[in-house]
Amino acid sequence: MSSITINNIECYIIFKDSSFTKFLKDNNFTHKIKIRYSKCLLDRVKLFWERYGIQLIEYTKSSRRTDKEYTKKYGFDKLMYYDNTNGTYEKCGYYSIFTKSKVENDNLSDFIREEIKNYIYDKTSIKKDKITNSINSNIDKDKYDNKVFVGDNGIEIKYKINILSLGRYTDKLGTTHKILTEMKIHHYLFVEEKEFELYNNWINQEYCILINSGENYSILKEGGQHMRNFIIEYWLSKGEEFIWMLDDNIQGYKRLYDGFKIDIKSKEIFTSIEHYISHIDNIGICSHNIQTLVRPNSIRPCLLINSKHFSSLLINIRTGIRFRFKYNEDHIFSIDTINQGFQSICFNHILYDKITSGRQTGGNAEIYGSQGNNEGYNQKCFTTLNLLKEEINNKLINVSNEDKIFKVSKKKISKNNYVSHLGINYDYIVSDKNLRFNKDITDFNSGMVLD
Repeated sequence: MSSITINNIECYIIFKDSSFTKFLKDNNFTHKIKIRYSKCLLDRVKLFWERYGIQLIEYTKSSRRTDKEYTKKYGFDKLMYYDNTNGTYEKCGYYSIFTKSKVENDNLSDFIREEIKNYIYDKTSIKKDKITNSINSNIDKDKYDNKVFVGDNGIEIKYKINILSLGRYTDKLGTTHKILTEMKIHHYLFVEEKEFELYNNWINQEYCILINSGENYSILKEGGQHMRNFIIEYWLSKGEEFIWMLDDNIQGYKRLYDGFKIDIKSKEIFTSIEHYISHIDNIGICSHNIQTLVRPNSIRPCLLINSKHFSSLLINIRTGIRFRFKYNEDHIFSIDTINQGFQSICFNHILYDKITSGRQTGGNAEIYGSQGNNEGYNQKCFTTLNLLKEEINNKLINVSNEDKIFKVSKKKISKNNYVSHLGINYDYIVSDKNLRFNKDITDFNSGMVLD
């Protein structure tokens, strides 16, 4: 740790993780600038700090774990390439500068960024927050810009793909139907009686079969649970075991590749997961993870066992489990699945992208009250919390720590607009996380290429 004055601002610079936290806090150095740089820029960074009489100490993250993303543990290397260990946050050099106030932190961040742009890398970016600002000199940032994964290995999608939709019969709103059609993937769209003709006049009937539920569930104002259960019963009556169930406003899918989230337009979005779970017994539900929860440029386990699932689901419809509750019905379904002894897998190799529920017209927008106030969001948070707490108290959900499983925080949904958000830590739900493989994972032989 070195004391230094830059641009008339007193600060401390630390080139590696250390035990100086208490010293800095006691001396009111409570704000931080985290600076990252690509390793190939090391010589320039060293020369830069020599100008200030500072000898740079090279530091990068390290880990003793060899199978960092559990690809060997779960046989994922047989499915497709998955390696984010060369991501920017894993291989970059970094150091931190500590200041005494938000004003000093912002002023110094702006000054250092301009200096770095002039002397080290002209595309250096900056991001400011309340306590910590980040400056990033990542020369690989644009490495996969305008690239997309296309093609497949010739394996057809096994399970029926279904979209439940309400009030989104336009290209702008009904994006899931649009992207599946662009990929020439056949699917089913389930709608209410009152909107059947509106959807029928809009959909691409070459790739989509429209199903009229014969009901108007939305008048109950109880969310999507009833339509979801209708879809399950529909396919159970036709002898299906698993089905895909997608929200209607998915905007696209991404492949997590070398630490980057790259657009993917391929049947392997679905067939890769179908292939993987064919080697495992006792699966209740699977899903793609949402891209906003997966930070790029850093390691990430290839899959999560017995975690949350929503929006892009592969469901075992023969478990007897059904969707319930007005809010967070996919969260509740995930918990019920785990609680009843089934296992679930959330996959990180392919991610989906969508707008937060209630942020656009149609769907559950009305019950969230998102078209004028936030009361619906707050009700969603606390009503779900109260339900789950009651079920835990009644021993209907088995948890290891009642005090740590829930966290209520404020979530930003627009500028200066925050709502209550319920976080659920699934690690405290008692479950068996040892996947029950019925055979070794066989090669999937992905046929995707970067275009």
